[in-house]
Amino acid sequence: MVSASGLRVALLGWACTPEPELTTDLISDNRVFNRTDWTAAGLVACIALTVYLATLAPSVTLEQSGAFAVAGQHLGIGRVPGYPLWHLLAKGFVTLFGFVRYRGVPNPAWATNLMSAVFGALSCGLVALLVARTGRAITRPPAEAGPKAFAAAVAAGLLFAVSHALWSQSVITETHTLTLFGLLLVLTAALAWLLRPCRRTAFGLAAAFALSLAQSHLTLLLLPCGILALLLAEPRLCRAFCLCHAFLWLLPCVLLRMGVAGPWLGIAVGASCVLGIALPLRLSAAGRTALGMVGIMAAGAAAYAYLPLAAEGAAPMQFGDARTWPGFLHVLARGQYERLVPADVGSARFLGQLGWYAGLLGRQFLLPFSLAALVPVAGLSRFRGPWRAWGAVCLLAFFLFSVVMLIGANPAGDIQDTFIQRVKFIPSFALWSLFTGFGFALILDWISRLTDADPADRP
Repeated sequence: MVSASGLRVALLGWACTPEPELTTDLISDNRVFNRTDWTAAGLVACIALTVYLATLAPSVTLEQSGAFAVAGQHLGIGRVPGYPLWHLLAKGFVTLFGFVRYRGVPNPAWATNLMSAVFGALSCGLVALLVARTGRAITRPPAEAGPKAFAAAVAAGLLFAVSHALWSQSVITETHTLTLFGLLLVLTAALAWLLRPCRRTAFGLAAAFALSLAQSHLTLLLLPCGILALLLAEPRLCRAFCLCHAFLWLLPCVLLRMGVAGPWLGIAVGASCVLGIALPLRLSAAGRTALGMVGIMAAGAAAYAYLPLAAEGAAPMQFGDARTWPGFLHVLARGQYERLVPADVGSARFLGQLGWYAGLLGRQFLLPFSLAALVPVAGLSRFRGPWRAWGAVCLLAFFLFSVVMLIGANPAGDIQDTFIQRVKFIPSFALWSLFTGFGFALILDWISRLTDADPADRP
């Protein structure tokens, strides 16, 4: 007879044992994050939540707060493209805090405001967690790295917590803090994968992506970062993963876009799915892991089945009609909004838009502290092995959520448009705060080296 504990140990050992063609160069520490990292994250999250609760809106506010509060309370659709995870969580918060009243009447908006505060605080905690772990790797000596990394993580997390855009969205009913939490969760899982490239962390990365995708379509912008993380740690798994996606998702979508219909479409899609399953298994032993990751991510996409189910209900707030296939695609593609017109990257106007973004970024943080994000450029030699890959993933994510997002948003630059557009760049502000934290850690390291050096050896 095998005991329950023995079975659990065997299963965990299987999950973290690399496949035959996966790398076995794992770090010696079994934990990706230690107690210092989690303490910094918890402290920042608690302080941020306290600040947000002290400034929380007491009830419904302007913009789309009312629409989201009603949709969350009655499981409707508050805004395209649906945000299924947000609505399900909002229903839970409204139910849990249904006893809250405002001037004697039920106040579901307070519960959804609270949800924004909770996920805003958790996002700040993830920023601190990532800075603390990275700070321990880029500061020396290892025995003294913990306090430096802890101080840098707390400073970066709190700096981000009180940034104007995040604070404004953490005290009202909106979707941005939950979206940000999902994106940072993907980056956290990517770091865990880079440090311990095994089956369990690969599935963890896919699960984080699926959870974030169930919240917002913006998660698709992180797909290149996930592919880069797979490529830098395990090229064979990356190849199998890309083959799966190309034949299971990309090719069928291309065929639909080309207008292929009738029996030929079924034959082509069927053949594409067979190739998407057979080729990865045939070409690499990592094919099983790749297929598992694709399946987990598909579960996240399946959350959008919430849209037609919600449209069938009697919720008083329904943004679009997703009961039919054309209506579902219309909601998913944000058909109610004006069509996106990307910015012209070759024009002088785009240079002005880059300046507009730089000004927007500078206004989120105190300028002297914000400039610390440039310090890691001078400390690139500290990023070695998987940390160099981690730095590349962060840089790519920042490019996607700043420059690429800027091209898609194509801001006009006036006061009203700036007020509307600024929330779209909150993920890039979070990444900038990560770089700022890395800079804080390096500055503290250099200061400690100067103070600890023999006076005769100082320059």
